[in-house]
Parts: sequence; structure tokens; C-alpha cells
Amino acid sequence: MVNPRCGTGKSGLEHTVVRPGRLSDEPRTGLIHLAAELEVRGTITRDDVASVLVACIDQPATIGKIFEILNGATPIDEALSGLRAGSGAFLTDRTSLG
Repeated sequence: MVNPRCGTGKSGLEHTVVRPGRLSDEPRTGLIHLAAELEVRGTITRDDVASVLVACIDQPATIGKIFEILNGATPIDEALSGLRAGSGAFLTDRTSLG
């Protein structure tokens, strides 16, 4: 069964769901605001979204997480390293994904 909210199923594959704000074509900033649910609306550059996705590959703490991103003031690696393994605010309930 596939969860319609995030498109994951019982595949057993590790996953991360990144929800960017409105995309812009501005140059990469390397700075983001990240939260389980952002209280504001805003934009993020396409290049910064790509950078976040690439950085997630090297950050095991992002596995099983769902989070939102906008351009902000925190360097991407620093923001992602703030996602601790097992931290409740960003941890998805894997049983609800299947």
C-alpha cells in the first residue's frame, strides 16, 4: 500500500521527504530555514533545493524524516545536522507509511 501523502510504501527503502516552498530561479544561497512544519510561506531557490537533496544523501539523520524548507539564515549542512536520529519532531511513523 502507498501512502498518498508522501508516496512511500512497503518497499523497505529508506526515504526522506523534503517539502520546499515556492521555487525561484535566483542564484543558490546555501542558506535555509528548515522545520517539520514552517509557520510561514516563502521561497527557496531551485539550486538550494537541489543542494539540500544532495546533502540528504550524506546525512543519515534525514532518513525517515519529513520536513519543509525555505531560504533562510542557516547553512544547509548545519540545518540538516540538526535533525538528530530519533528526534520526534521530524521522525515519521514508519508504520503509517505502509
